[in-house]
Amino acid sequence: MTATPMTSPYGEDEEWFVPFTDAELEAGFAAAEHAELGGDPTAPQSFDDPGFRDEDLLAMRGPVCGVDLMLLESLDPASLDRAGRLDYLRRAEAVEAFAAALKVRATVACAGTDGSDSQRDRYVAMEVAQLRRVGEGAAASAIATARGLHVQFPEFLAALAAGEVSEWHCRVLISGTVNVTDREVLSKLQDRLLPKAKKKTPTQFRREVTKAVADLDAAQETERFEAARADRYVSCHPLPDGMGYLGIVSDWPTISAMHAQVRAAGRSRQLAAGGAQAVRAGDDDARADACRADAFAALVLGTVQQDGSLCWDREQVQTTLTVVMDLPTAQGLAQRH
Repeated sequence: MTATPMTSPYGEDEEWFVPFTDAELEAGFAAAEHAELGGDPTAPQSFDDPGFRDEDLLAMRGPVCGVDLMLLESLDPASLDRAGRLDYLRRAEAVEAFAAALKVRATVACAGTDGSDSQRDRYVAMEVAQLRRVGEGAAASAIATARGLHVQFPEFLAALAAGEVSEWHCRVLISGTVNVTDREVLSKLQDRLLPKAKKKTPTQFRREVTKAVADLDAAQETERFEAARADRYVSCHPLPDGMGYLGIVSDWPTISAMHAQVRAAGRSRQLAAGGAQAVRAGDDDARADACRADAFAALVLGTVQQDGSLCWDREQVQTTLTVVMDLPTAQGLAQRH
């Protein structure tokens, strides 16, 4: 037997050997691929088996696994018939879920299952954020989701690895049950919700999670509400083209009352601006959404007049402009833009 030399993973000055020839290695890989493709004499011998169409290879695939990525990479979806393209997309979605399950396991391996040490969790979240090139908040959310799947909903994690549910379904599950602490209730939620997650969109599934929690954990409804309300917040961030976003999360009665007042004030502003006729004439400021946004700003920033009306002029808002230039340009010695 001739050993096959390979580059050492421990340095360029060393060599290491495997007790197989190149032909034996190729045969082993082919056998593994053959097993993934069915493992019987009538199954394809490889992804490029001339006895099978590309559409056939996709249609006969079983549970999703890492080999599927190699199969998808070897095929051109544009060359498939319509059914084949749908099978390709379906398998690609399953592979994405499979990869998401791998990320969950890796995240738990990095962060652990115990989130009681807030200082350590902050450090781990910063590491994960830098690695995944996301914000620290998004990294912390990913850690919480991974822990929840690993500890509380292992069957959902298995379904994710099998491509039966998506990563979005799992996020909806964890966020919707974050204030449920009873292990027996969590187990019942898993049994009830997993079949629904396999059939519904994430938006539809969110409603199912809400109903299931209210049904199975009704005794703790008040405690859950108080815990959730304690986390109310306001968020603000800039948007492209000089725009910005302001959002508030609070209890539903407060939010719905605020929204009703904004809608009413916006409608009054729209009618004063000329309504739909003004919009048709090209006045974008008379659009319903624009009027609601202006009405909301007036409610927050405006001043009440003697007649009870609100007065607000956006030109009164202080604007800060930051100009960055090098010293020679500031001194008038250069004109670098």
